[in-house]
Amino acid sequence: MIKVTVEGMKSITTAAVRQGVKKLIYTSSAVTQVDEFPGVKGDKIDENTWGNVDKMDGYSKSKFYAEKELWKFYEENKNKIEVTTILPGLIAGPVLGGDNLSTMKVFKEFVAETPGYLEEDSVITFTGLQDLAGLHVKTLESGKVNGRRLIPNIENISTR
Repeated sequence: MIKVTVEGMKSITTAAVRQGVKKLIYTSSAVTQVDEFPGVKGDKIDENTWGNVDKMDGYSKSKFYAEKELWKFYEENKNKIEVTTILPGLIAGPVLGGDNLSTMKVFKEFVAETPGYLEEDSVITFTGLQDLAGLHVKTLESGKVNGRRLIPNIENISTR
């Protein structure tokens, strides 16, 4: 999964520069900022925070390494393209189609019997779907977010 994700990022960035794309907005994930899911209560997270990849699960590692690859690309191509990443937590909003989405699975587990990974006193971040969509549009229109990692979380919910 990790190799495919990183190679996919390389393909996207190479094609973007080749086609003259001026701005690339990548939807990453808040999981890149914590050592393991869910996050530890009391941790201070900002746009410069990166989790310890050695403690992450496969999905988190794939998002981490893909985003790192994007920032490496950006450093080499700053004069050719603008880059911004958006780091949503669990996305809350209307579901299209079935309810088999990973976010909905975690949310259902959160409100049902507590699964093992939520037993410790930890924090889950939520991002509103409409807010996330709006942030993408504002990021596209803005000239002030180049080279930044944006955190659109609306709520941090304690598991206790």
